[in-house]
Amino acid sequence: MLTRMTPPNPPTRAAFDAATPAQRKILLQHLEHTIHQATHHAVEDAIAGVLAGLTTAGWRLQPIAGELPYALVDASTPGGPVTVRLNWMGSTSVQQQPPPPKLTAAQQKTKAQQDRFYAAADAAFAQAEQRGFSSLDAGQQAIMLVRNLEAEVNNGGFDQYFFNSAGDHALQTLEVLTGMGATKTARLLRSACALFPKGTPSPARAAREKQLRAIRKTVPQPFEKLDAAFGRTKEDLALLCLTSEKSGRRGA
Repeated sequence: MLTRMTPPNPPTRAAFDAATPAQRKILLQHLEHTIHQATHHAVEDAIAGVLAGLTTAGWRLQPIAGELPYALVDASTPGGPVTVRLNWMGSTSVQQQPPPPKLTAAQQKTKAQQDRFYAAADAAFAQAEQRGFSSLDAGQQAIMLVRNLEAEVNNGGFDQYFFNSAGDHALQTLEVLTGMGATKTARLLRSACALFPKGTPSPARAAREKQLRAIRKTVPQPFEKLDAAFGRTKEDLALLCLTSEKSGRRGA
């Protein structure tokens, strides 16, 4: 599973003594690299021994695609896959992930629709990155705006939403939410916007940051209650957005 590589030979002391100051700097870098490689391979050999022992004990561990070489999984274990992660510094993590519960036909349909929404949002975001937000059609804009709101607020609250570039389109997002029938989420975003002068967050990010600083001076945690309410809102924005797109009800 692992192939041991022989580290390079270190520079000799005689070569170091005979070198110029500039050459000594290079030789010291070579020495540092040699020591690092030797340590690296010592750890590699130790890990190789551990994995060989696990294989002998009957574990069928395979590397996990896209992760470090020492992230492995035995997918055949009862109760769900067992994952082993080994770190150069010696830390180890062994976890078992239970298999996901079986979905009903209705749940499978809902998940497929949600997956379609998030795939469309990713595609819209990629296009906007390359050709600008204005290159998106109304449906793509709506999907991207809803996804950005959901992602930013879930990650860091309304403060993060307004601070980041997603907040450039706050008022347009409010129109989209209203048009697709996401009344609870629209109410929360409207309340968040109301904290800005004339209820209008600036579409220019730099100006909006100044507005945010002024708001925080007046209210230390201005969006705390709205953030909590957003987390409790049970509106499925992905499904509402797709349903709105199919029916032709759009706010963008």
